[in-house]
Amino acid sequence: MKTARGVKYSRIVLGLFFVGLMVTAIALFGITYLGSLALAELEIERQAQRDEALAGLVFETHLEQLENQLRTASVDQDLIDAIKDYDGREATRLLERLGQNSTGPQPDILILDHEHQLGWLNASLALVDVAAVLPGRLLRTMPPDVWRIYDTAHTEPVTLIAVIAIPIIDPDNGRVIAKLVGGSVLNDSFTLLDSLAGILGVDNVAIVHEKENLASIGDISDEEKFATAQGFLSEKNHHLEGARLFTKSVLYSDESDHPIYVYAEEPSDIINNIQSTYEEYFVPFLLYVALASLAAALILNLFTAPALSALVRYATARRNRGNIEEYQAGRIAEYNQLGSLFQEAFESVHNTNAQFRELIDGSLQGVIVHKNGTIVYANRALLEMLRYPVDHPEELVGETIWSIYAPFERERVRNYHKLRSEGEVAPTVYEIQGVTKAGDYVWLEQHVRVTDWDDTPAIYVTLLDISERKEQEKLIELQSNYDLLTNLPNRNLFLDRLKQAIAQAKRSGSMAALMMVDMDRFKAINDTFGHGFGDEILKVLGARIEAVAEWNQTVSRLGGDEFAIILPDCEDEWEIEHKAQAVLDAVSKKIDIEDGKDFFLTASIGITVYPYDGKGPDGLMRQADAAMYQSKADGGNRFRFFSRQMNERTARTLQIESALRKALELGELEVHYQPIIDYASGTISGCEALARWHDRELGTISPAEFIPIAEDSGLIVSLGKQVLQKACEFHASCISRGLDIGSIGVNISPRQCREDGFVGSIKSILEDCGMDPVNLRLEMTESVMFDDSRINPVALLNAIKSLGVKISLDDFGTGYSSLSYLKRLPIDILKIDRSFIMDLESDPDDHALVEAIISMAGKLDIEVVCEGAETREQCEILAELGCRLIQGFYLGKPMPAQDFYEFLAHKPFADSLAKKAG
Repeated sequence: MKTARGVKYSRIVLGLFFVGLMVTAIALFGITYLGSLALAELEIERQAQRDEALAGLVFETHLEQLENQLRTASVDQDLIDAIKDYDGREATRLLERLGQNSTGPQPDILILDHEHQLGWLNASLALVDVAAVLPGRLLRTMPPDVWRIYDTAHTEPVTLIAVIAIPIIDPDNGRVIAKLVGGSVLNDSFTLLDSLAGILGVDNVAIVHEKENLASIGDISDEEKFATAQGFLSEKNHHLEGARLFTKSVLYSDESDHPIYVYAEEPSDIINNIQSTYEEYFVPFLLYVALASLAAALILNLFTAPALSALVRYATARRNRGNIEEYQAGRIAEYNQLGSLFQEAFESVHNTNAQFRELIDGSLQGVIVHKNGTIVYANRALLEMLRYPVDHPEELVGETIWSIYAPFERERVRNYHKLRSEGEVAPTVYEIQGVTKAGDYVWLEQHVRVTDWDDTPAIYVTLLDISERKEQEKLIELQSNYDLLTNLPNRNLFLDRLKQAIAQAKRSGSMAALMMVDMDRFKAINDTFGHGFGDEILKVLGARIEAVAEWNQTVSRLGGDEFAIILPDCEDEWEIEHKAQAVLDAVSKKIDIEDGKDFFLTASIGITVYPYDGKGPDGLMRQADAAMYQSKADGGNRFRFFSRQMNERTARTLQIESALRKALELGELEVHYQPIIDYASGTISGCEALARWHDRELGTISPAEFIPIAEDSGLIVSLGKQVLQKACEFHASCISRGLDIGSIGVNISPRQCREDGFVGSIKSILEDCGMDPVNLRLEMTESVMFDDSRINPVALLNAIKSLGVKISLDDFGTGYSSLSYLKRLPIDILKIDRSFIMDLESDPDDHALVEAIISMAGKLDIEVVCEGAETREQCEILAELGCRLIQGFYLGKPMPAQDFYEFLAHKPFADSLAKKAG
């Protein structure tokens, strides 16, 4: 049997095994080589990320050091005193001294805005034109306490500055008196460049904005080399060219959100080392494998496969940080060397990350990193900020991230986190309230960005404690929007709320009401008890009115004793009336005083309704004021709705007041005289001086109209003095003419009696006119003697009586005075009011009252004058009742001085009263 030729199976297996082993060995060598390159690229990328993080941290530290110097200056008492004194030279000297004792960066931009002058002084050390970058409009609108980056994109070369505006607050009153704008010009900030170079460990650094090299050190300052670096980094943040590594890091963004970059160039020979190492061992490796494969292919395979697997497992474990043990060398030298290279590369990355974490741990800002809602890292500053023990970070690490926020803020943060995880836009910088370990709330400013932590996505958060700043903002808002006495909204906030109520009513088509509430006779409280006591009363009244208001209604103190209430969304006028009555009831309740006495007040309320009475806040306020004054005119302790007639009445009042003021200045008022007749003898007993006024534009104006206006405006003092002067001069003129006039009466108002020197002015006028005081009667109403608590009637009347002047109680019977005063006070004459005389013929009650008054006065030895007698019958009845002195139109109307001279000369009643009547 012929044996077939063929190749031995062992040779085929050996040949196939040899070829397969060779191919496998070469393939494995290539795989490890590519893996090494990939790890090297990962190392380079991590180095670029590290450079970016370190650069950002250096820049933030740079700004923080500048800000600390500026904030130190903003609370310097010497600088605050210089600002308050408006001492520009001293303020400039203090600013130029800023940073002299500091080893860190110094601000080269220093601009101080005074509250009265924008751009008050400029102590900037920068060599560039700061005004071109920071014009007045920008200074005025710059928000406080926030770093901003500005540039001059429209000029060459481009100037880039980083500035912050810090308010300077007067510690005495909490008022912002100036704003300190400071910062640094990045074009020549070599301190920042040195810090970047030192931290990054490089010699070549450039700050780049809008492809412009703003500042640089090292070889990269050369234009050609800078252009080369810019070409490498135009589309990515790092590039390895030979043994030089170029990196691009984002420092910050300007106002247009254009990034500011740091270009760095540093040596990196990791790729060259890997290439040279593999080139060196490739040929020996092939020879070794070829020879060993022929002799012990199976043994080599048995050794190679486990060693390769171990190497891959080590690299994978180190990459995932699941295993940090050192590489255990095996029997194959090449694999051992690859393992050593892997270990060196991983250790380098680990050391870099450790340095980065050390920098973060030393930061003054709080830093926290969380993944999947769980905190994985918190630095020392954050632990101190949230009152956790710094030696036990494990109390916070591992907890849910939501635990550091106030409960009412957690939903908002979850929403932001959800948006960010879904790729949507979410805020990266915002203010939020955190919670400390003890449960106290703290205001934080949070900066959020997405990063990688242990090669998995995580959230990197930087936190600043802004509690002090928020307290300052709260204080400023309180002072600008609230009344410091009652804590109610002031006029500024009230006007804003009124505009909102009008806009809301306009949108919904509903009504809105405005109430002006003014206390009745509150000035008497301040004058009597002092302003401190009045302030305490205002606090009580403000609290009572606020208690009546609903949650959506605004109660404001506009000033003095005037309050305002805004009622939005009113259903009808009944609701408004009900609220107004509730306010009146609340105000009129008893107020307890320290000495235990009961104290009561009332208020007058004016009401205007949108949109019926007006559609603008100014008009509504004027109309509510007019309605309120009408309430006062009607007696107070009531409310009145605005009507069109009130506007006309207010305009008329203002017109008369202005004309009256001018008439008093020019002495245009006239005095008419009405006789008082002794009805029994027909002789003239005296007369009463009465003010009359005819204006060239307004015509003749009744005393019933202009006298109350003079009282309210205070013009009554000047008016009364002029009338008294002219009356005394008239009496002296009558005496010089040989006319028997008797006494002359002049009306005195309560306002005149409160004036200092009132009695002295009477004496002076009498002396100037040479008039005997006994011929002067001062006629006062009961309000002077009894109603005005600011007047001591006994002291006042005794002082007047000491001059020899007679005192007449006018309009007797119309007030509420006690009859005992007639005995206690030095009253010479009672004038019975005309309201008792007009119906004397037909009204038995009036007849009885007049008779009683005449009888009572006679027994008290007080003379009686009945005024307002219009008919002969009235005069006859009065005479029968025992009243001799009568004044009225029947016997003589008020007449000018010349007419009265003639009246006195003719003596019309000397012979027969009947003849006059006929």
